[in-house]
Amino acid sequence: MSRFGFWAVLIAILGASITFTQAQTWPVVQNCMGDLTYPIVAKGNWQFSGVITSYLERQGVWAARGDRNVEYFIAQQSDNSHSFAGGFSPDGVYYAFPTGGREVNTAITDWLIVRHIAVVRTDGLTDESYRHEANYADMIGSDHFVEPIGALPLVYWIDQEWLFYENERNEVLIWNFRTDETRTWEQEVNAFRLAYPAPTWTRIFADHELYDLETDTPLGFFRLPQQTIVWQQDSSAFLAPTETEIQWIDQDGAILDFIPLQAAHLALAPNDRWLAVWDQSQQLLIADLDNQLIYDLCFTWKGFDRGTKRLFPNLAWSPDGATLAFNYDGFLVLLDLATLTNQVIDHRPGWITDWLPLEGETISLATIEIRPPEAAPTATSTITPNPPTVTPTPFLMITATPGPTTCALEVIAGANLRAGPGVNTEKLGSAAIGFQLVADGVQFNQTEYFRWWRLTTGEWIREDFVREDSACDSLPVIPPTE
Repeated sequence: MSRFGFWAVLIAILGASITFTQAQTWPVVQNCMGDLTYPIVAKGNWQFSGVITSYLERQGVWAARGDRNVEYFIAQQSDNSHSFAGGFSPDGVYYAFPTGGREVNTAITDWLIVRHIAVVRTDGLTDESYRHEANYADMIGSDHFVEPIGALPLVYWIDQEWLFYENERNEVLIWNFRTDETRTWEQEVNAFRLAYPAPTWTRIFADHELYDLETDTPLGFFRLPQQTIVWQQDSSAFLAPTETEIQWIDQDGAILDFIPLQAAHLALAPNDRWLAVWDQSQQLLIADLDNQLIYDLCFTWKGFDRGTKRLFPNLAWSPDGATLAFNYDGFLVLLDLATLTNQVIDHRPGWITDWLPLEGETISLATIEIRPPEAAPTATSTITPNPPTVTPTPFLMITATPGPTTCALEVIAGANLRAGPGVNTEKLGSAAIGFQLVADGVQFNQTEYFRWWRLTTGEWIREDFVREDSACDSLPVIPPTE
């Protein structure tokens, strides 16, 4: 129990008991979205806005940008790069994550050593990056070294420039990635691992306690699982799943309602009205928070078997709140909330985590209503994971034949050709959009967190400036000393 102990527990219990009698029954309406709409929308025909991100286990933070029809890594995962333990800036323009190392401490536990914090852009077009000397070796125990993104957050954003992190002495430090200024966190609350700050930074939920950051005081103690807690955009309340329901709690700790869903993962739309839920049976449901109503979409996700008690990310709302993205059958699915129609996109994501706007993009929140059941076609609850009519494109095919010695690259943004695998090496030339290049090797730059392709002509080009074919995945890896 925390230092606020008995009184915090008593306040939380009394608040819950008083409000519990006011909880309402949420009717469930079956409103089926139907089967997925194959064939797949091929790359080159994508039309979604912004950047959809996912986490590829053991590989890193993967992205698809709809306006340019490109795929790229925002941050790669390795023993030295802990990309799964980071987070996006409030505007989605940057991604921050810890780096350091890994030690195998016992037969069942790995230790993540944090020595630096890296910040990179998310648009897939620029080389802009920042690196902060954290000045400590923070060893974080993890019995599963590679986790879904956000499962072990070690870096948090306060606003568009300031980040904070907790060191091994439980000291919280604040860092401005643009000016490289560092400060000490002055608030009394300092338990930030698995913390959930409100968007306006007036409240924070950490270590089972809700704190008022403006007065630096605790507001209540809650025995809630701390895997997924979702704040409303206006910071007036948050939603937290338990074993039996979703608790809807206001910013002062009073329980507003109990949503009768056993949730495995939550995603709240930007307008704070629509709550998308994968329940413990992996059914997709939408809760209407304004009208206390639940829509059963008659859709079951047949994904990774992580156990009924393990929460997983696989939902993201578009910035305007009109479309829901998730991974199904290994492809990216975009569900239009108003019509309950969908598109299956030719993109192989991992765990869907976020849908980011582009820098400077004007976002207007969509005002939509879910299509009424009487307007729906004949409902079906049968989803075919692998329709026989689907033929994967050559880009997606995997064969057992020996790896090729070269592969084709198409330039998708004007790029410099370098003498080595890094932006600090000599510029040898350039390539315009549409150029066709041939690569014969690849190297991962640990500082920039990008792959570089070595061309048969001797120059190097970074992965986010080209579209590679599937053969590139089998090219030999070139050691850094070569």
